[in-house]
Amino acid sequence: MNIWVKRGIYILIVAILISITIYQQINLNKYNHWISDDLNDDLAAIGIGINQNTEVLNDIVDQQQLTETQVNELESNYGKIYRMTNLFEFAIRFMGFDSQDFNYTKQSSPWKFASNLSDEAEYMFTSKSNSNEKITLTEEELTIFEGALELHTAWQELVKDYYPKINSEGAHMHFYDDHDGMKKDDDWINFLQDLVDETEEYNLFGVRSE
Repeated sequence: MNIWVKRGIYILIVAILISITIYQQINLNKYNHWISDDLNDDLAAIGIGINQNTEVLNDIVDQQQLTETQVNELESNYGKIYRMTNLFEFAIRFMGFDSQDFNYTKQSSPWKFASNLSDEAEYMFTSKSNSNEKITLTEEELTIFEGALELHTAWQELVKDYYPKINSEGAHMHFYDDHDGMKKDDDWINFLQDLVDETEEYNLFGVRSE
């Protein structure tokens, strides 16, 4: 075979390999960007839900009353906090973490706590409201919300520490700029672990375990 033909074939093969590598890298970058956007959206929702629930709980404790609107707000914010499970699933399925690394299946998980709080608030209200717009809390019921407020305040401090550009109104536009490529950022994993660790100190209704 002519040496120039051989060189031409070699150059063609190299060009094809380079093209494949570039194509794969472009797709990988797109995938990482897409994953990062999803992670950012979930993280923003979690932070917003925590901040909003903290405000709702603070009002409940201050007024020592529970309204139907507050019950609905707790349920809505629980839906935001529950998106935490998306981040855990991603860490477990794609980043090699074991479910026990995050105590993923434990009853003391943050989303389980938020779920129980939402259910308990709804039960309190529906069992006592008699079509009233608000109910007065007993001392025992108030203790539940005081404990929940204490835990949410601890969660809120974690949000401020890790992601100060998330508040109860939403996520500042620069939050997304700062965390572009979040898939490679360990902060969100540490944030999740800290939320779990903080929650383990409380029972399902927010009262700190002794």
